[in-house]
Amino acid sequence: MLAAFCQRIVNSSDPEVKEHFSASALMNPVQRLREGYQSGKLRITIDSDLEGIIIPGLTRSLARMVPVRKDDSGFRAFCIQSRIGWIKVGFIRRFVSAHQRRAQDEVLLFPRRQELPRGSFYEGMPPENRRRFAVSHGWACENHPTPSSERIHRLALALKTAHADDDDAVFLDYASLFQNPRFGTRLGLPPQRDRTAGESKCFRTALFEMSRMFAFGGVKVIVLPQLERWQDFPAVLGSQNAPVPEFSEVKNRACEKSDLWGWINAVPYENRGWCAAEFSCALKAGIIANLEDPDVQRVLHARAWPQNVDEYQKMMDDPAIEFTDKGDSDFVAYLFFKMSFDLSAAQHGQPSGAHGP
Repeated sequence: MLAAFCQRIVNSSDPEVKEHFSASALMNPVQRLREGYQSGKLRITIDSDLEGIIIPGLTRSLARMVPVRKDDSGFRAFCIQSRIGWIKVGFIRRFVSAHQRRAQDEVLLFPRRQELPRGSFYEGMPPENRRRFAVSHGWACENHPTPSSERIHRLALALKTAHADDDDAVFLDYASLFQNPRFGTRLGLPPQRDRTAGESKCFRTALFEMSRMFAFGGVKVIVLPQLERWQDFPAVLGSQNAPVPEFSEVKNRACEKSDLWGWINAVPYENRGWCAAEFSCALKAGIIANLEDPDVQRVLHARAWPQNVDEYQKMMDDPAIEFTDKGDSDFVAYLFFKMSFDLSAAQHGQPSGAHGP
């Protein structure tokens, strides 16, 4: 049980493991142990060890765990171990200005983590006197989050509305987490290198702990739910070939796919697995910076957002919720659980509730 709270269970999707270590099953760990012992499913060599050693040890460990929303030390460790790249607001503004001035046939894409210019970001943690923002959004296509850069323009406007300073910091997944190479040199851009072994480890660490980015009280979340048209993506050699329908094994249906940009994402924000998880965490924590934005209000009223783990699991079981990678659902299953788990209730053997603002 402690492993479920502190580490990633790599085979969590196995049926036998899922039965005992799903998020809903872990909401009351002390009672779960007692029920397992009483039913005979949990075997203990010395019966008295359950109440004398195991449960007291579990409750002591849980009592030391600070809720994610208030866990400054845990957030700091997450950012440093994942080598998060926090983009300086000033760099985002300079990119938007350069994008507006570019030549008509010039391709200018927002850079991924490995290509961020020196001095354009903070690695690990920004300075204490800098505000921190995290962007929740769905990628426009498989190979780049915003080929048209429309999302970066929207982000700059949201940061202006939030009165962000040039030296404040922004988490944007593509530019903050180490990425795999997405496309070759067909756009006339330098080739992208693979992630190193160390960078891959940082990426996996970040995925498992991503609830911290969208639930920690020291971060304000900017939600950018708008879809982008593939017709606005940069053209190749003066032409823009239309995507063609192709069967997706992940989604089990035909989807549009571009030879250059990969799968084209046309699923609304509220029906995307990662987006729904991020929005649920941020909404519950009360840290959405642009909640009053009309497009964000539409998302807010698009579905009944969860208030507890059971409601979250029901939302994730909704057939309308889609993922772009088969393994993503295993990561997302624990995001709301890790944010909402009430340790003080758990250590007294009572059902746990969700942390609010």
